[in-house]
Amino acid sequence: VFNASKLAMGEPSQEQAVAWWKELVGYVKSVNPDAYTVGEVWEQTGTRADYMRGLQSTFHFDLATKIVDAIREGSGGQNNIANSLYSDYQTYAAAAPNYIDAPFLTNHDQNRISGMLRGKPEQLKLAASIYILTEGVPFMYYGEEIGLMGAKPDEQIRTPMIWNEGTKDKMQTTWIESKYNRNTIPVALQAKDPESTLQYYKRLIRAKTSHSALFAGRMKPLFTGASEVVSWTMESPAEKAFVMHNLSEAPIEITLPEGTNMPLVFATYAETVVSAHGKIVIPARGTAILAAAK
Repeated sequence: VFNASKLAMGEPSQEQAVAWWKELVGYVKSVNPDAYTVGEVWEQTGTRADYMRGLQSTFHFDLATKIVDAIREGSGGQNNIANSLYSDYQTYAAAAPNYIDAPFLTNHDQNRISGMLRGKPEQLKLAASIYILTEGVPFMYYGEEIGLMGAKPDEQIRTPMIWNEGTKDKMQTTWIESKYNRNTIPVALQAKDPESTLQYYKRLIRAKTSHSALFAGRMKPLFTGASEVVSWTMESPAEKAFVMHNLSEAPIEITLPEGTNMPLVFATYAETVVSAHGKIVIPARGTAILAAAK
C-alpha cells in the first residue's frame, strides 16, 4: 500500500500516489473492463482532476455548498452553478479526457442536506434535481431520499434509516436516539404518497437512466437570460437534452434558446407548460427537461 509518510522530506507525494492508483485501477480493469472506480479526494478541483488520471472518478466536493446557497438565495445569478460545473469539467477533461464525475450532496462526515434546507420538500427536490441531472454517476447518502435529518456530531449524522412508524418495523436498526427526526416521514408512508420526496427521487432517477444525454452526456451551460433559472445542455452521441431549474419562489416564463425547443420529457410539477411559440412556464422550485434524438 502506498504510504506518503514514508517518502523523504520534500519529496512530492501526489505524482507517486496517482501512479499507484493507475496501477491498481489498471489491474481492476484487466479483471473486469466494465468496473467503475471512484475515490474521495477532499481537495480543490485541480487536485481532484489530477487524481482522476489514476482513479477515473472522484467525488465532486463543494458542489452541494453552491447548490444550497443558490436555493437559499432563490437565484442562479448569471447561470453561476452551470458555469462553475463546466469550469470543473474542463479541468477534469484536461487531466483525464475520459473522466466520470461523481456528484453528491452530503456524506457521512457532513451535516445532512435536509437540515441545511430546513426539511422543505420543494427545496430538497430541487437540490436533488440539480446534482442528479449533472454529468456522471450521482451518489446518494442514505436517507436523503426521505429527508432524513442530522448534524454533528457524527453519531447524529449516521442514525438509521426510518422504514416505518414507531414499532411497526420489527427489523428497525437501533442506534442512539435521533435529536432531529421526530417529524421525518418514514419510507412506508412516503411510498404511498406520489408527491413525497421519496417518490420524486424515484422519478428523477428513472429520468436520468432513461436518456443517454443525461446518463452518458457531456454538459455545457446555456443561459436563458433569467437570473432565476440555472440551465445547461446535456449531449450524448444519440441524444440532446436541455435541463432547466427555477430556483425562485414564483413561476417563471422564459423563451427557449435557439435549438432547445424539444419535447418535454420530465417536469417536477404538472403545471410545467411548453407553448407552441417557443416558451416554457416552470413553476416555483421546479425542474424541466426537454430532449430529443439527434
